[in-house]
Amino acid sequence: MKIIKKVITALLNEDINKKLKNNKKITILSNDLLYQDAVINFIKKNPNIDFLILNDNLPGEKINLFIEKINKYSKIKIIIFKNKKRTT
Repeated sequence: MKIIKKVITALLNEDINKKLKNNKKITILSNDLLYQDAVINFIKKNPNIDFLILNDNLPGEKINLFIEKINKYSKIKIIIFKNKKRTT
């Protein structure tokens, strides 16, 4: 089976991470980075990532400023999960 997408996650959600790991068409390069700085550092070192799946409550600055930073380093596609409250 051919792998189609390389993904990193910053979800703070164990259930979604487990489901992603079980998908044979996705390669999870880093699972559940916990801080915005960790995401930026990973993207700088690994620019060939297809998707970032992220929780809008990820600790750090406002989400729109964080996305602007990401766009400086990569053309990664970003999927944002909106949560009412932060869970750890």
